[in-house]
Amino acid sequence: MENVNLAGVRQLDPANRTYLAAWSGPRSRQTLPGGCKGLPNRLERTGSAWEHG
Repeated sequence: MENVNLAGVRQLDPANRTYLAAWSGPRSRQTLPGGCKGLPNRLERTGSAWEHG
C-alpha cells in the first residue's frame, strides 16, 4: 500500500500493525499508529529483484 493515511486506524492488533508496516510505502508508514521503528519494510526497492519485470 502506498500513499495511504493510516492515522485514523483504531484497535490495530500487533500482527496487523506489523503487516501494514512491512507492506506500506514510506508515506503510509509515517502515519501508522504506534510507528514503524524496528519493523521491517518489505517494499524497499533496492537490488535487482525490482529491475526484472
